[in-house]
Amino acid sequence: MSQSIYTDRSGAWYASYLDRFDPEQPPLLELGSGFGLLLDLAAKRGIEATGIERDEQRVEACLARGLNVHRQDLGERLPFPDESFGMVYSGQVIEHVPEPVKLNMFREALRVLRPGGQFQVCSPCRHYERARLDRGHYFLITPGELHVLLREAGWRDIVSLDYPQEVPEVPEDVFADLWARYRPDLLSQSASSMCTKR
Repeated sequence: MSQSIYTDRSGAWYASYLDRFDPEQPPLLELGSGFGLLLDLAAKRGIEATGIERDEQRVEACLARGLNVHRQDLGERLPFPDESFGMVYSGQVIEHVPEPVKLNMFREALRVLRPGGQFQVCSPCRHYERARLDRGHYFLITPGELHVLLREAGWRDIVSLDYPQEVPEVPEDVFADLWARYRPDLLSQSASSMCTKR
């Protein structure tokens, strides 16, 4: 996967994702922290944050900037006690890993969150053509498949964060009605959810 997609972003790109969390629930754990842009933004907001990243070069880049990042594969048990975090985020990661790793990530997020804590997972949808063209997106899923996997991992309180593709061939009012009524996977640009631990 090209690293420029991440290095060309600024921390502001992640602001809307961080804004979805309850700011009174730190600390934050990021699964798949890449070059640490979300962690940088969290630090600027005074949120204690930790990252997990497999790629050694990315971990070194984060550590060089003083970020708290652990090098580890996301298919393994996280090196944290139960209920250590109030927020867990994983963005643009699950499309790169097979189902067993996804399930482990979802189970581990549930384990390390305190009751009332939130887990946000964001990914492009398999039906979004642009996502299919991106190198490294070998394991894209749909919103429906994401919900199935989250439930299999033990999550019960799941809210969809999905948004539609642009389909100029379909009249805007017709498309809006289809999306509002059915939110079909076929029309979704994303496969994203916010889960709360009860």
